[in-house]
Amino acid sequence: MKFFNELGFNDFYGQGFSSRWIYTDENLKSIKGVPEIDKCIKKLFAPVNFISRLSELDEFITDFNQYLAFDGWKVIRDKTEIKLKKAGEIDLETTEQKV
Repeated sequence: MKFFNELGFNDFYGQGFSSRWIYTDENLKSIKGVPEIDKCIKKLFAPVNFISRLSELDEFITDFNQYLAFDGWKVIRDKTEIKLKKAGEIDLETTEQKV
């Protein structure tokens, strides 16, 4: 909840509060396509939260970019700064399925 409140939400725990995944899903839907989504992504991947684990952060970014590419964007880590850039053409790797 603190994460979303720092993005401008004013939520608090109380009786009848939805489950975490429902809460997260609803909040993400409400900021999709607005500037707060940029803030959310930058906060999520902030290098300061991955001190001594930057390779792990880079893996998370690579995985996330596979999904974000469908919206035409990609996350870039430039040393200690997270940036969102327009993605080029989607390059889906195909793999052979063994029968």
